Amino acid sequence: MRHRTQLAIAHPSDKEIVRDPDAKPNRGGFAARLREVGQRRFFAPAQHQGKPQLRLGHCIEAAVLETAVLVVGVLVFFCKSPLEYGLLPILIWAALRFGVLGAITCGFTIVVISTLSTALGFGPFVRSTSQDSLISLYAFLAVTIVCTLYLAGVFAERKQAEREVRRLNAELEQLVRNRTAQLEATNQELCRSNAELGAFAHVASHDLQEPLRTVSSCVQILQKRYGGALDAHANEIINHTVRGCQRMWEWINAVLTMAHVNATTECQENVDTAVLVEQVRADLAHAINEGEASLSHGELPCVQASPQLLAELFQNLIGNALKFRGDGPAVVHVSAVRQADEWVFSVADQGIGIAPEHFERIFQLFQRLDTEDRFAGTGLGLAICKSIVTRHGGRIWVESQPGSGTAFFFTLPANPQPC
Repeated sequence: MRHRTQLAIAHPSDKEIVRDPDAKPNRGGFAARLREVGQRRFFAPAQHQGKPQLRLGHCIEAAVLETAVLVVGVLVFFCKSPLEYGLLPILIWAALRFGVLGAITCGFTIVVISTLSTALGFGPFVRSTSQDSLISLYAFLAVTIVCTLYLAGVFAERKQAEREVRRLNAELEQLVRNRTAQLEATNQELCRSNAELGAFAHVASHDLQEPLRTVSSCVQILQKRYGGALDAHANEIINHTVRGCQRMWEWINAVLTMAHVNATTECQENVDTAVLVEQVRADLAHAINEGEASLSHGELPCVQASPQLLAELFQNLIGNALKFRGDGPAVVHVSAVRQADEWVFSVADQGIGIAPEHFERIFQLFQRLDTEDRFAGTGLGLAICKSIVTRHGGRIWVESQPGSGTAFFFTLPANPQPC
């Protein structure tokens, strides 16, 4: 018994064809082969079924083009007028719109009409002898066909390049859309995580205040009631405990401030920074009077910002200038300069200064350059300042030299509205 093998062959209809190796090949004649070629040429493959490559408008344009070639060819080659090169625009049309196949079809039509008319004694190529007629005809056909095919090749390459560019653009757009969706999802996740982290820091810091307040009060009661009855070592332990509680209190308040800055959604409004600096002067009046400090400012603009956050920014920068004043009284000056579409503010002092290698470090969380014995602080003040400026679309930096004072600069967008 002979075995019969089933072969699945790719076909535009996606149907399996069963072939019998014992059967004789049936080619179906010329008509079947022509139908097969037509299906491959004029219809899309299986994945694009229902979408013919030739649209109705394209077919109508092809018919109009061929009709124009026939009409103009008859008018040109069956008269004595030298208008044969008037067919070039039509051939360029065929090469541009239909590529090499269209150029060959129109060129073949012109070859047939011109040869027939010359043989019958009509047209611009008729000469005194048949040899001269053929030479003129062949020269015209060679120039016309070669130029048309060259233009068709150029146009085909150009169209292929345009299709490749469109494909790459489509892939790039899809890649951008995917990346944008990923970034949006990541951004939403970061916002959610930051919100949860800010809420956790706020709740944790707020809940720590009550037990810390209890510990601090109990230790202070022990110090008042039994301070005289205890020895020096016990009093030193109590003093360390009180200072530690005070230090922890400052840290908790700083963390609460940082959480508030990062989580605030306060709307921005028109803020007069000169009035804001005067408010900070009133808040820091005790420190200014105690250190016999001098706080001045030049002409300050109005900006679009959060009043609460901007007041926190000025209070931290001016407070640092008062704190790190050195041996003499602090001298602090606040100014602003317009540069393009932003204001550049500066808070300058004549204090102890900062070494250049620490310029980036001081804006990080919990970074302190001095010991706690000399200057109190948590190391969060400048980090809070940077967060506030960043939230307003600005930037902050410092210029200083040890012993020569310090100037903190920050930018805010210029407000188009007057105060």
